[in-house]
Amino acid sequence: YDLDGLDIDLEWEVLTTIDTAGNYTPFVRELSTALKKKGKLLSCATASHAGGMVPLPSLPWFDYVNIMAYDFIGATWGTPGDEHASLAQAQADIAVWQMHGLPKAKLVLGVPFYGYGFNGLAKSYDYRTLIDTFGEQASESDVQGTRCPTCQYITYNGRPTIRAKTKLALDQGAGIMIWELSGDAPGPDSLLQVIDEALKIPRTKTAQ
Repeated sequence: YDLDGLDIDLEWEVLTTIDTAGNYTPFVRELSTALKKKGKLLSCATASHAGGMVPLPSLPWFDYVNIMAYDFIGATWGTPGDEHASLAQAQADIAVWQMHGLPKAKLVLGVPFYGYGFNGLAKSYDYRTLIDTFGEQASESDVQGTRCPTCQYITYNGRPTIRAKTKLALDQGAGIMIWELSGDAPGPDSLLQVIDEALKIPRTKTAQ
């Protein structure tokens, strides 16, 4: 298909089972070696806590490591009242991987184009639906309703937070990963537009 490469998105129980059997890193090593011969890239998606992290010995074989800095809470996990993808969480997740020695040139920050509803609302909303439902002002916020354990609210990322996360990704890493692009809103409310604009801002090069 003449693609640029492959992304490995094996998570949680599947990831743990493969790694426990001693197969994850050898698989990544062999795949990476074969792809390099074809001039192709290899990346992965990973959480940042035990049970969801790709094995550290596999890191040298990836060209990019896409950090899934979202889903802190959801319909059946976490504490209602929290945010599912705050800027603070993105900063904390990046710090975890920096601590494990992941170089800046490989670190990619994942951002969500969706949100979660609580206490009687729909369990999930893509960003496009949020704009259609609540209007353009929703693009400038990260919450609809009031965040509290018993309140009806939706937690997501609006344009200001996506802009801040893009800046963070450029300062601390190699770029941005989106889950998922089809959830974006068209026109002036677009999150992809914010990312594109932020990526084009000239920045001073730092050590990799």
